[in-house]
Amino acid sequence: MAQKGHSEDSGHRSLIDPEAEVAEDVELGEGVIIGPEVVIKEGTFISSGVEIRGDTYIGCNNYIDRGVLMGFQPQHLGYDDERTRLIIGNNNYIGTRATLHRGTEERGMTKIGDGNHLGTCVHIAHDCLLADNIRMEEFTQLGGHVEIGSHSQIGALTGIHQFVRLGSGSQVEPQAKVNQDVPPYLKAGGHPARLKGPGNCPDSEVKLQIARAFELLCRSDLNVSQAAKEIEANLDGAEITEFLTFLDSSDRGICR
Repeated sequence: MAQKGHSEDSGHRSLIDPEAEVAEDVELGEGVIIGPEVVIKEGTFISSGVEIRGDTYIGCNNYIDRGVLMGFQPQHLGYDDERTRLIIGNNNYIGTRATLHRGTEERGMTKIGDGNHLGTCVHIAHDCLLADNIRMEEFTQLGGHVEIGSHSQIGALTGIHQFVRLGSGSQVEPQAKVNQDVPPYLKAGGHPARLKGPGNCPDSEVKLQIARAFELLCRSDLNVSQAAKEIEANLDGAEITEFLTFLDSSDRGICR
């Protein structure tokens, strides 16, 4: 049965709106505030000073650290109080004082998948889509509509421009400024970020294939379209197909 109304934890009062749905085994720290449209599933721990508002869904077994703000309205001048959502999956860690905003009417939601680690003071802006098993270090900031694929790693103090995409297995070095797309399984760094070589590849054979793709994309005189044709002609495998699909669908261009 879900918790309703005020909740006491170790003598300290947390405020749960009567309309919220909070599983009985959810642990609440001191001074937690949960709004009326919030749903929180089993096994989640919410530390002190957390505030969760808006139409926010939080799955199972998440750890939400001190002072996190979640589900507040998007920081977007065009937002006019439309009904939008924040969706959090299962088994995520959300670090101290992180901020996660709802979507705008354009996408309707901000969504975080499963098994992600979001460090201290990260900012997830409106309409972002994060897949699974992403590690994002402290003070990283995502602009609106950023998309990040599974098994990506983003270093501390990194800024990612709105509408940028990071493919699966991508890596971004600390303090990078990312204003164009990072293809799957490649590493980027710098200010502005440029591709540097293979990233988080699933095995050595894939890493070899991706290294060859990187050479064609970034160390030849070919443009992106020409490099893609050479990659398609000379390399194969599921990851290469994913890599080529990403190149073909890039709107902001590749940070090569």
